[in-house]
Amino acid sequence: MALVTGLGLPSKALVRQPQLVAVISSTLSAFADKHASDQALVKPSGPFTMRDKKDSVDALVAALKITLEGEDGATEEDVELMNTWKSWPHEVMVYALQSLKILGREIAGSDSLMSKHGISMLMMHAGLLPAPEDGVRASEVNVEAMKCLVNCLHINEACRDAFVEKDGIASTLRLIQVKDQTMDAIFLGARFLFLLSGHSAAYAAEMAKMDTLGALLVKVVTPFTNHLIEQKPVRNGLGNELSIADEILKVVFNITMVREEQAGVGFLGNVGKGKETETEKMEKRQAEYAKKADGVKGFESFLPILVDLITCIPVKESDPLSAPHSFAINCLLNFPANPDFFLKWLPGENKDKIPSQLCKVLSCALKLVLPFNQHAIQASEHPLEAVNDPPNDPRQPDYSKRRADETVPPVILVLKELANCHESIRKELRQVLTPQDIDRTKRLDTSNTTVARLIRLMSSISMENVKNSVGELLFALFDEDASKLTSYIGYGNAAGFLFHRGIMADPNAAPGAKESTSAEDDSSYEIYDGPKESASESAVKGKGKAKAKAPINPITGEIMSDEQKTNEEWDRLSDAEKEYETHKLMEMLDKLNKSGFIKAVHKDDLAQQNESGSG
Repeated sequence: MALVTGLGLPSKALVRQPQLVAVISSTLSAFADKHASDQALVKPSGPFTMRDKKDSVDALVAALKITLEGEDGATEEDVELMNTWKSWPHEVMVYALQSLKILGREIAGSDSLMSKHGISMLMMHAGLLPAPEDGVRASEVNVEAMKCLVNCLHINEACRDAFVEKDGIASTLRLIQVKDQTMDAIFLGARFLFLLSGHSAAYAAEMAKMDTLGALLVKVVTPFTNHLIEQKPVRNGLGNELSIADEILKVVFNITMVREEQAGVGFLGNVGKGKETETEKMEKRQAEYAKKADGVKGFESFLPILVDLITCIPVKESDPLSAPHSFAINCLLNFPANPDFFLKWLPGENKDKIPSQLCKVLSCALKLVLPFNQHAIQASEHPLEAVNDPPNDPRQPDYSKRRADETVPPVILVLKELANCHESIRKELRQVLTPQDIDRTKRLDTSNTTVARLIRLMSSISMENVKNSVGELLFALFDEDASKLTSYIGYGNAAGFLFHRGIMADPNAAPGAKESTSAEDDSSYEIYDGPKESASESAVKGKGKAKAKAPINPITGEIMSDEQKTNEEWDRLSDAEKEYETHKLMEMLDKLNKSGFIKAVHKDDLAQQNESGSG
């Protein structure tokens, strides 16, 4: 019988010969080194047959068993094999588990590994079965077994069920709380929780019922988030300060999201159809805030952590939605934004930095999604076009339109929620995102500015989530008043969003919104009616005739050209007025013709003159 399988791994015949431990060790280490980065081994994606892989997996699973409890038909040879491997050198166990980790990256041929007995075996080697004891740090064997479990839980639902049946959630929570636990073990334990909560709403709901889970996770993650907030160097390795913080934040997001879905909170929050009264809006928001508060109950202590991560860590302009900003923003979206909640759970000063930091994240992200191309203007093309394809190098940040439609909306929606809840924040966001002094001499969506990119995205056909989110943000910034919104960006740019919202606005109607009447009440946005006057212009105006403001095209939001103004004035005339003006023009031309100042020529005579001249 062959001593190695078609994959070059020990066969059942070889693993049953303890005297050949050196051969077993060398074959295992050679396989692990050769196939470390392979994602598939079975044909057609990989080089090996199903039988070759199955034989390899079965041999290793049989050798790595710690107990035969519950297995029918176990022989004395099986017991001898199990007891022999228990006493084998540490490095052989590590090599065997590393090989199983590679084999477990695909379901094909991994039946014995992904069976209930296989998952139990891995949990035993991982130190999860029985539950870990206090003060016992994870060993290298424990960590390698946990890596095998991650692959199994990721690709196989039955493995997740088997893991939970063996009290895997409770054991994992105990493992990550062990004092001085290794970073790799904490990261992998957090990955278990993420995979379970992300793949199954039932398991997320089960975790959400644990009253102390929020406090437990805060205790585990705080040392690592503090390390990041203080901007200390992140260690190398699988488990480090950044990867652990990210993984735990993803768990928090999954659990709070499931709670909110159960409470009936939608992704876009209070988006509604048609026009609502202020009272209806307020009642709707208050009900939604209450649901969100229930969704994050027990996790409130994460709010200051999220805010500190967002505000204290500098934004990478080359990748503004990289970790930890992206996961912190995603989590923040699940927390209620109303002032009462913020003031209760966020006593620090960093909350005042949220608007400017989030605006910076958004601005940098939009520059990558819609890069400005100066040469496009010269070629009569639009200078802001979305990036179509992801980068060739997977290590480079991906801001292509498909990826951006998933990653950009959360930061937009957090800004929208803050704008709806806080008048002072709404004012600050307006000044940054929608300044009054934008260039209206050309199309509003063609400049190298954040507001131009926002307006450009209002009509996107390839980024539906981004388009809807941007519309909600701008609508919130303009006090949810269609007249204010259209007066700033033009009815043409807002028409699609307003139609989707069930709001029909007349672009030529006078705005019905009230303007601010005092210095204290400046939360309402002024209707745009032309460029603002400078102090010197105002002084001149006081001495002489007032200078008329440049009229704005209500459709495009641009300053009208002289031709457009003339056409608009003409269109406003009635038929009788148009006839009268035409008659006056004809009389004027007749007088000029008789005086000899101009000479009117019939078009037929002009054609004959041209023919004779060309001959």
